[in-house]
Amino acid sequence: FDIPTATRYCNLWIHAFNRLPVQDRPCAILFESEDCETSDGLLLKDWYLEILPTQGVVNLPELSTGAKADSAEAVLVRPGCTFTGYARDDGQGKEVTVRTPSSSRRPTYYPLGSRFNPFKQQVRSKFCFCMTILALLLM
Repeated sequence: FDIPTATRYCNLWIHAFNRLPVQDRPCAILFESEDCETSDGLLLKDWYLEILPTQGVVNLPELSTGAKADSAEAVLVRPGCTFTGYARDDGQGKEVTVRTPSSSRRPTYYPLGSRFNPFKQQVRSKFCFCMTILALLLM
């Protein structure tokens, strides 16, 4: 399951999408680093955030030693899941949505701050959900 990125650090996170029990699998993982690295080489940790499927929009904290508002640079989205990041609290403002089809065998990597996507470091709130097998059967 290789994710085509500039570096291969993102591949180190694929295990999270396969963990047991299934309810512990994140819907998506947000990274402060565009290449999914979580260490700056100086023993200080850059942040990442495993996002579980939610029933509503969740705001990122303003101040934190970990994940915080206006700092995300990349997201990995699990197959069958959809992540939406919002530029303002409470699901307001500009938004970016990343979907990975259920039929995909790999998560979707999406850089939030490429020259084609000026959304870098603007995620203040987020929403993530995954299609369950039951939901797919009812469609």
